[in-house]
Amino acid sequence: MKTLSEQNKDVYDAMAMMQKEDHCGCAGVACDKCGTEMVFSDMCVLTSYPPQRNVRCPKCGYTGRAVG
Repeated sequence: MKTLSEQNKDVYDAMAMMQKEDHCGCAGVACDKCGTEMVFSDMCVLTSYPPQRNVRCPKCGYTGRAVG
């Protein structure tokens, strides 16, 4: 079980990550299938440990989750 301090740090880290992203919504990772830069599919941060975000490839449609 996480402590309160660990939980708060995780949330703040996830919020900082969202603020750093480009205005284009680029996720900063390449698609496994075609190599195109993937984009965030929504603004949700999954409450997993570590936090994850949904990403998709704008070229081929491949989807997945980016950790961090």
